[in-house]
Amino acid sequence: SIGSAPAELRPIVNTLNFLFVRVERTVIREQRFASNTAHEFRTPLTGIKTHLQVARRIDGEQQQLALARAETGVQRLQNVAEQLLMLARLESRDDWREFEPCSVSIAICEALVDMPGRERVKQNLETENILVNAPHPLVVIAVRNLLENALKFSSHDQPVELTVSCQVSNHRDMVRLIIRDGGHSPSTSEHVDGQQNIRAPEQGHGLGLTIVESIAEQFNGRLHAEENARGGMDWELALPRVL
Repeated sequence: SIGSAPAELRPIVNTLNFLFVRVERTVIREQRFASNTAHEFRTPLTGIKTHLQVARRIDGEQQQLALARAETGVQRLQNVAEQLLMLARLESRDDWREFEPCSVSIAICEALVDMPGRERVKQNLETENILVNAPHPLVVIAVRNLLENALKFSSHDQPVELTVSCQVSNHRDMVRLIIRDGGHSPSTSEHVDGQQNIRAPEQGHGLGLTIVESIAEQFNGRLHAEENARGGMDWELALPRVL
């Protein structure tokens, strides 16, 4: 703020202020990313350590069960590592310079393959033949991450709604994928350190949603979240449409 700056300086002042806002948002996002990544690693590592300690003290079927749960933790760690590698590839973007437009309906079908709880996903596609200007593998990852997040943060008796529509935003044709979850009921809410785990749109995304956000930004889209009337969240992924 310079106060009564000469008219000639106002464009420079506005540009600098816009830059400072972007820098602040980047720093906040990096801090959130570091926190989420640490949590993603710490949780399965703690579980693996606990189950291995239990397995040393017991025998028979209970020991095998503890080892199986430890293996599940290892698989979760492997998934986190793969997500981090994918994020690194997104930042470089060297692997995505040339790509064919992606069919949204096909990407959704592939995202649902072998997904636990996929029977709870209720689809509402405006049309079957919608193309977006983003690589097919990345759209599949984005949709799957959003659906997995919605299923995780919904009660088991709550459906997850997936709506696909088109709109014009800032003179651009965009495809909107809205994933709506119902939120946890009081009896099924997750608790961390004795406190209820409540999500906010701007924090607690998790690593998977950080990747979705990066995909959207890399290909001129956006990711937006807001609370819905069901007590859950609406996650909107918007990507440029190919006409």
